[in-house]
Amino acid sequence: MAMDEDRYQKELFEFEKRKRFFPRLSGLFPKADLERNVAIRITLDKAVFIAIGIVMLMVAIYALGVEAGKRRPAEPLQAQAMPVQAPISAQGPTVPIAVRPASSQQTRAVLPQKNAVAAGPYTILAATFINKDNALQEVRKLRLQGLDAMLVQKDSRFLACVGSYPDKGSVQIQNDLNKVKRLHSDAYVRLK
Repeated sequence: MAMDEDRYQKELFEFEKRKRFFPRLSGLFPKADLERNVAIRITLDKAVFIAIGIVMLMVAIYALGVEAGKRRPAEPLQAQAMPVQAPISAQGPTVPIAVRPASSQQTRAVLPQKNAVAAGPYTILAATFINKDNALQEVRKLRLQGLDAMLVQKDSRFLACVGSYPDKGSVQIQNDLNKVKRLHSDAYVRLK
């Protein structure tokens, strides 16, 4: 009976419990036992919730970086002219080819041009290369065909382009496009 009395006597007194500020979140934080050891238990749903939160945080950081990059002005690239001579075995006179990196906002053609066509915003893109030497060989092939070929660097790519035309529908650009399409069937007219 002594035990029953202890139980009943405890009911007579109110024991003060510590108030928890966020009772629903208390299960997230680790609890120390009597020996001050901390054990962390995470259920599967909590692990998934944490993983989703981390992914959302990474996406937000990436998006902020992209927006900051859009607002930052582009750094101007320094022009480097590198003259290259056509191979000796090529027929006809050798024509120096110069390569100059273009700014990211606008692609600029490089000098020199053989047949001076009225300068304009359109050009014919014959081919795109990663390797500069391959692009130079293609420019030489186009020049041997009598075209006003030039090498343009845009970002990390080298473009083999033909001419500079003021009008997209002119007879001159159509004739040159037909010549280029004999070598590259997927060539097209584009803005510089």
